[in-house]
Amino acid sequence: MRPAAATPLLLGLIVALAAALRFVALGDQSYWYDEAVTVTVLDGSLGDVVDRLPDSESTPPLYYLAAWAWTQVAGLGEAGLRSLSAVAGLAAVPVAYLAARELFRPAVA
Repeated sequence: MRPAAATPLLLGLIVALAAALRFVALGDQSYWYDEAVTVTVLDGSLGDVVDRLPDSESTPPLYYLAAWAWTQVAGLGEAGLRSLSAVAGLAAVPVAYLAARELFRPAVA
């Protein structure tokens, strides 16, 4: 197998390993303080979230709007809330590979 032909397979294996490491115990621990605050902000309608943001957070609202939409599907439990960040982190793995390949060389990536 040529090195270039092995690259997608190797990248796929790395992404699979990253997913296994990130998702295996996602809901095992109870909420940290900041996660509990996030659940308080997200619990309710989208209008409720928008109303609560100025009183509880100085963070820009884009995360909370995305997290509200995500938790409508995944739920407000520990695993549901954390899965949005886990998916974003997992998506960063191939992006980091592509950036390293572009900025340096394939062997570095």
